[in-house]
Amino acid sequence: MPGSTQSHGRWEVLQHSWDGDGVTVRVRVTADGGRISYAFVAFSNTGTEVYEPLPDAPDPQLGSGALEAGQSVEGNLFLPLPRADATLILTTAQGRQMSALPIPG
Repeated sequence: MPGSTQSHGRWEVLQHSWDGDGVTVRVRVTADGGRISYAFVAFSNTGTEVYEPLPDAPDPQLGSGALEAGQSVEGNLFLPLPRADATLILTTAQGRQMSALPIPG
């Protein structure tokens, strides 16, 4: 967590699938210590526009939230990205970037 030595965790992209409207990404977030808040944004590696998840993902949908140590959450995000290599960014619920992972186009 930015600015915190007490809170830490991990996350992973489990799978992704593209269609004509964007990409659905399955993600798992785990809190290993302290309390973490999370949210997501993405961008295409060919541009600078930031994309926020839309409520079009299959259930279980994953939005923003908070986890205590030992908790994890798994769910789907739908991002209206043009098909190309992209980057999914894990942020705090307040929007501060914590980490990023690639989404192959």
